[in-house]
Amino acid sequence: VGTLKQVKKPNPAYYIGKGKAEELAELVKSTGAERVIFGNALKPSQAFKLETLTGVEIIDRWGVSGVVNLQILERG
Repeated sequence: VGTLKQVKKPNPAYYIGKGKAEELAELVKSTGAERVIFGNALKPSQAFKLETLTGVEIIDRWGVSGVVNLQILERG
């Protein structure tokens, strides 16, 4: 639904900066998104904090591959 780009040093608590995390939360709210997908690996604590801030599921690159593998297993 949308893309955000990081230009400054990220906040280790969120992987992205605090301002970008708040911008992400607003984007989720305005679009009605059900989940956010990150192209990089997140620490569990980062995913948790982002989920708390946005109110939706956060999936990182490893989570995406797990979902794809699960769908393949369910079909197979």
